This record gives sequence, structure tokens and C-alpha cells, in this order.
Amino acid sequence: MKNPYSQYKTMQVTTTDPVKLVVLLYEGSISALKRAKEHIALKNMEAKGKEIMRAHDILFELLSALDHEKGGEIADNLQKLYVYMIRRLLLANGTLDTTILDEVSGLLDNLLSAWRVLAEQRAAQISANAPDQATIGKTAEDRL
Repeated sequence: MKNPYSQYKTMQVTTTDPVKLVVLLYEGSISALKRAKEHIALKNMEAKGKEIMRAHDILFELLSALDHEKGGEIADNLQKLYVYMIRRLLLANGTLDTTILDEVSGLLDNLLSAWRVLAEQRAAQISANAPDQATIGKTAEDRL
């Protein structure tokens, strides 16, 4: 039997707006880097490595999802930034340099702020275009 939490997360990812999904990925990566720093302080190298690789894998997923045709210069710049962060994480994993983890977390946090604004704008746009409940009810009554 599947873990209910795992099923919930799978459902959340498959039904989430792509912009909200990017927000979730940034949040996940930032959380993983925070946990990696905690594991370095506790000298738990195995857990540290898993958390850094989790952040690495998220960045790699974001990198491979870029659409250069639609995204143009923004996608190109994000690609350069993601590659830079991936390289920095690999270095941090080997050197245990928490300042590198702070640097990457800061970059991700800046990007996250911008994506949150975009997510809010999209949600407002969707809400403005959705019919209100009074209109839906009136339409149904007219059909009867």
C-alpha cells in the first residue's frame, strides 16, 4: 500500500499550476539546503549529502524544464544561474563550506520571491476570469 503522504504529494504536483509548482520546487530546495547546514553542524555527512543532492536534483529538474523557445533571454539567464548553483552545490558537498549553501539559498530565495509574485498575479487573473457562483446558479435556473 502506498504512503498517503506520498500519494498526496503526487496529486499536488500533478494538479498544480506550473508556476505554483516552480514555487514549490524553490521552497523544497531552500529547505533541503537549510537541513544540509544543520547536518554539517551535527557532523552527519550522509544526511548532509542527501540534502545537498536533493537541492541539486531540484535545480537540475528546473534546468531541464526550461523552454528556451518561449522563455528567450530569461530562460537563457536562468539556465546560466541554475548551472552556476549546481556547480556551487557540488563544491559545497565536497568542502562542507556552509557559506556556499547560504549563497545558493540566497539566490533561490530571490528567485522564489519573483515566482511568488507571478503566482499571485496568475491566481488573481484566473479568479477574475472565473464566473461567480450567482451567475452559475442563475444559468442553471434558466435551463430548468
